[in-house]
Amino acid sequence: MAATPASVALAAYALWLVGTWNAKGRPAPFGYKWMVICVQRLFFDVVARCCGLKGYVEFPLAEGSIPAGVIPCVVTSAPHGSFGIGFFLLHFHRLLTEQRFRMFRCYAGGASVLFKVPLLRELLLLLNVREATHRTLDTLISNGNSVALNPGGLYEQVHTTHEQESVILQPKLGFIRLAMKHGVPLLPAYGFGENQMYRSAFYATPTLPLRRWLADRLRIGLPAVYGRFGTIFPFPVHHGFVVGNPVPTGGPNPNPTDEQVNEVLERWKEEMHRIFDSHKHLLPPDVAARGLSISVRRSARSRL
Repeated sequence: MAATPASVALAAYALWLVGTWNAKGRPAPFGYKWMVICVQRLFFDVVARCCGLKGYVEFPLAEGSIPAGVIPCVVTSAPHGSFGIGFFLLHFHRLLTEQRFRMFRCYAGGASVLFKVPLLRELLLLLNVREATHRTLDTLISNGNSVALNPGGLYEQVHTTHEQESVILQPKLGFIRLAMKHGVPLLPAYGFGENQMYRSAFYATPTLPLRRWLADRLRIGLPAVYGRFGTIFPFPVHHGFVVGNPVPTGGPNPNPTDEQVNEVLERWKEEMHRIFDSHKHLLPPDVAARGLSISVRRSARSRL
């Protein structure tokens, strides 16, 4: 039987997948800078323009003014939002195309399930996203790279609402322990407008227990939201990505006590609130008036 074009393509991709399977854990470029620029110009910019999305960046640390010991670091990007669309469309490419971000040699951490989706996997790898496992993150930082993580993860994702800005941290505070293990600072950042790209659906509250279970047991995040005209397309927003000041964690400490971790947590929360209070004008007035809620999840089940 003659091979069909579809079967040939499928076989070719299978070989490609096997050959590049470990790329999700490697601190090495995947593709070329010109490829990132092409994807940004020909796809991301077009989609963002069609959806009415605009990006705003405030990055106080410039080349030549970065204090010693800030690179590498653990960048904490919050909130997760319904899908992280704003970060994905407007800002991920900056890790490779803008010098102020490139000097951090930063890789973003992504959920393992994302690297099992064909084409999305390759796109994430191209944009310097790697699997957020302990082994990969340790390797990245040990090699002098910074890592960007969303500390709320899937649990925060399923609780996303356009009416309240909140960060829900995992009980083990893995992002802080990672930074303390390697003795690198935390670099807080906040995406204003990420939560407003979608609106909470009427069934959000009744389905919350089920969506929590799916996030915990199957690592599947299902926010109950809708987009513009009831579709998957986001509402037009001005997404403000604001990077704050470094939060020191001290020297390398592989086994910090809970008290030491909480001390760093309080300093990180203080900087996050400072960022929020000084830029909350970027949010709808009613949302800004409610302030930023930062809490630590009580459940014993957690992952980095």
